[in-house]
Amino acid sequence: MRPGAAPRVTSTTAGPRAVASLGLALLLAAAPGRVLPAVLDTLNAIRAQGCAGKSGIQVLLTVDAGLERVALELSRGVKLRDALERASYRAQHSTSLVVTNASSEASLRRILIDEFCTDILATTLTKAGVVQQDQNVWIVLAAPFVTPAPDKSAAVRARVFELVNAARSHKRRCGMKVYRSAEPVRLVASLNRAALRHAEDMAQHSFMGHTGRDGSSPGERVINAGYFWRVVGENVASGSTTPEQAVADWLESPGHCATLMSGNFTDMGVAFAVNPASTAGIYWSQVFASPK
Repeated sequence: MRPGAAPRVTSTTAGPRAVASLGLALLLAAAPGRVLPAVLDTLNAIRAQGCAGKSGIQVLLTVDAGLERVALELSRGVKLRDALERASYRAQHSTSLVVTNASSEASLRRILIDEFCTDILATTLTKAGVVQQDQNVWIVLAAPFVTPAPDKSAAVRARVFELVNAARSHKRRCGMKVYRSAEPVRLVASLNRAALRHAEDMAQHSFMGHTGRDGSSPGERVINAGYFWRVVGENVASGSTTPEQAVADWLESPGHCATLMSGNFTDMGVAFAVNPASTAGIYWSQVFASPK
């Protein structure tokens, strides 16, 4: 770029679920010209102080080696979504910021504040990778895709159970229909087993649906788990990394919300399964039923 050229900026975002903080400047080559001071310090200073009339936040950004690999791919002209895939980095949310011809720390700071204030202050974006070549900087910010550990399944199940009964305790609109409050459901071990079987099936085979790869229906899986039902229903989800997110997603969907709020059900089971190699990474099954 010719001397004195105006700074240029670009921003791209990769959506959630496939892709969910700012990084230490990494000098890749001894290119001519001045190297900007620590980019991470500049970004965290903006984050702490706020910008564009918005208050600062307390969560500082930390370097992620995987995101530095993503930033390196960006510096080679690769698009963000492809860069994430090449670096084998799964994020819940991610965005990239590119600044060229930032000739000083003051120049970089001004550009970041003027163009990227909202991204920098995003509390969900906690990790970053930065690559710097001369006066050009590629920044990737992300909310890492972090799933519950298998040994936390009991605690996760208990939290979903708590959230579901809290939701059922109030009148709620599901799409066009208003549901009255419903009695709390019980958490039943056999329904947990049925839910786990289906969650593991979806995770292993990278699909989301109500029919198992063996052709089984929700009702058949529940009977096979030892629960003989009068009425049965099932909610599934993928990509949600917390109990709170999974329940919120179900409540936002009219059909899933209706199942969750139905007074016909007295019992519930729920489970999740994780497979990093799958499309969504994590899969959930929630089974409702009433016994004969």
